[in-house]
Order: sequence, then C-alpha cells, then structure tokens
Amino acid sequence: MSDSDLIKQFIDSGDETAFEMLVSRHRRFIRRIIFGVFGGWPDEAEETEQEVLIALAGGVKNFSHAAEFTTYLYRLTRNKGIDHLRSLAKRRKHLVYFVPDIPGPWSPEQGSMEAEDRHFLYKVLNKMKEEDRSLILLKEIEGYSLKDVAELMGIPEGTVKSRLHRARNTMIKTGRRMLGKDGEVNEMQRMEKDTKRA
Repeated sequence: MSDSDLIKQFIDSGDETAFEMLVSRHRRFIRRIIFGVFGGWPDEAEETEQEVLIALAGGVKNFSHAAEFTTYLYRLTRNKGIDHLRSLAKRRKHLVYFVPDIPGPWSPEQGSMEAEDRHFLYKVLNKMKEEDRSLILLKEIEGYSLKDVAELMGIPEGTVKSRLHRARNTMIKTGRRMLGKDGEVNEMQRMEKDTKRA
C-alpha cells in the first residue's frame, strides 16, 4: 500500500495498524532527521521522536496529498527537533550524546557500510553544523537527489548543490582531523572521491 492509502485508511477508519505501518516505513528517516538536528542521540532525541509520532497521528489529516509525504514528514520532524533543542537550551540542560545504531546504506551505489565505518561517520557528523549534517544525511545516506533535497528543505536546487559541496569538504576535513595525521583514511578517501565527482 502507498503512503497515501495508509493515511486515508487511518483517517477514514482510525485503523492503527495502517498508522503503525506508515511509521515503520519511515522510522529510519525520522530518526536520521532528529539526529541531524541534535548531532547525536541523547535521551531527549527519544522524547522528540515520541513527540513527532504524537503530532503525526493528530496532524496527518492535514497532509496535502498534492505534496510528497516525506516532505511533510521532514518539516514536521525537523521543526519538532529544533523546538525541543531550543527548549533544552533555555533550561541549560546538558545533553549526553551517544552514537545511534541507524542501519542502512551509505548510498544506493555503495551498499551497506561496515558498523565501524558508520560509527565513525556519525561521530564526524556530530562535529558539524546542523544544516551541513542534514544535507549529508539526506543526500549521501538517504540517497535523495538534489531536486528532492531542495524540495524537502525548501531551498533552491543550486543552493543545495553549493552547500552540499561545502558540507562534504567540511566532513572530509573534520574526519581527517579526528583520525590524526597517522590514522587510517579508509572512509575519508571514499568521501573525498565522492566530492571530486560532484
């Protein structure tokens, strides 16, 4: 069933199974957006995920089927994450981060990353700015096209391309710094090749 069919079924009959299927289909996407906002996965990220699901259940009836569901979901999740982060900052709450286990391909062409490489990648992303981190997550990890990323983020495609180029360079420099001059450069070399091809 398509996302639209599941949404319609949930709205029309209150079918919780349809809603659970929708959430299950997009949970990894939701978690990566939240990670993009927080830069890690503290307990507060778990709270944000629950807030997103509650808001989704109550607000999905307002979803316009003229747009992609992922666009609606991206904006809902990111807004909830930013709101939560601001609230925590006002309370001056110190966040204890840990690297999440969010499985999935690095990109459609490259197949699955080794757990160790994925762990290191998330540590690198944790050091980056929220916008750069989100661009890398959407384009390089989720595998969205430049056009799709532009639609999700609500910015022109040309802007996405230039910001993504900057984000990749930042990722490579950050990764090299973390590895140290004598460290292995396995994943960074692959990232650098991708940047040069872009």
